[in-house]
Amino acid sequence: MLAVVLLKKAVFLSESALRPQPVQGLLATRRPFIGAHDLAALHHALSLREQAAVSRVAAITAGGSEADVILCQAYALGADEVFRVPWEGDAGLTDASPVGRVLAGVLAGLPAGVVFCGHLSPDSGRGLVPYVVAQSLGWPLVTRAVKVQMTPDLPHLRIHRDVGRGNREVVECPLPAVVTAVRYPSGWRYPKCARLLAFRRRNVPTLSPPSSPGMPSEKRWLADMEMTRARPRPKKIFTPDENLSAAERMKMIVSGGLKAKKGKVVDGSGADAASKVYEVLVECGYAPK
Repeated sequence: MLAVVLLKKAVFLSESALRPQPVQGLLATRRPFIGAHDLAALHHALSLREQAAVSRVAAITAGGSEADVILCQAYALGADEVFRVPWEGDAGLTDASPVGRVLAGVLAGLPAGVVFCGHLSPDSGRGLVPYVVAQSLGWPLVTRAVKVQMTPDLPHLRIHRDVGRGNREVVECPLPAVVTAVRYPSGWRYPKCARLLAFRRRNVPTLSPPSSPGMPSEKRWLADMEMTRARPRPKKIFTPDENLSAAERMKMIVSGGLKAKKGKVVDGSGADAASKVYEVLVECGYAPK
């Protein structure tokens, strides 16, 4: 069975943030790298291969020739195969639906048993591509995976989901399925220099989506209409009564509308102070006469 990892988008990191660069070379030092959630998805796929649940792991991304750097990182970390889907559009917020459609068309022609994606996009934080892919293929979607295992009896995945505040939910999902990852599994992987050099000597194969009549109609696709940010909620400001005098209104503004509490001060020491405190309690009705 083949496990596919969709590296949705490339985040560009300026080398000037790592070491000083000449001013005239700042614009030419942008390097793409894999987002944290996409990297976690790759680690989950590789862990399934170590469990002998899948035989091969393939990494796929959509983009131009600059996306080969991302595939190089995935190949160095252990991916068996890497493919690039030609995509000339801007991989921005409004391209989640068409990119998902194109990737779903490519996956329809592959013997993929499970597809891993990052839960959130590294640039926008939305992560709509796995939803579009799952809807297009008609596969179940499990989000926020922190641990993925293959069940021994049936071709199902046992997935541990992060549901917030340290809580975990364990679900079983039939295959094929789409899984989004939010955290790395146990252990850490480092890129191998030999695989980095081997990647430079090979050409990255490209995949094009086949024209399949069984694909869902266009009415099922998502359409990005607008994205708005949350509006801050203003705090209620205390306003004094307009019938009060200017001095009283100023006092209430300074105090925030809080009135000073009136109380009694008891002076004395020893038995004298105790008797005075008892008299105050009797007067207030807290102690019997």
